[in-house]
Amino acid sequence: MAIGVLLSEIHSAWHDFKSFFWVLFWIYIYYNRPNKKSNVVNRFNKWNYINIEELAKMKKGAVADKEDFLKTAGDNFLLYY
Repeated sequence: MAIGVLLSEIHSAWHDFKSFFWVLFWIYIYYNRPNKKSNVVNRFNKWNYINIEELAKMKKGAVADKEDFLKTAGDNFLLYY
């Protein structure tokens, strides 16, 4: 979900594009190529279980700084992607 939607903004098409980003983010972290075990990153796994407000804050933190995001991607995206 887009951060704005998590924070109860009125839904727009722009939120759909942002949601697609988060789908790709999730795939790049968790799903390995066929016949390979999926990855579990504890830092992001808790996103499945926390409340919406906390999730919005964590997502904001993940993308707030370009350099930090690139480091996160480099450290956590599976090599397949």
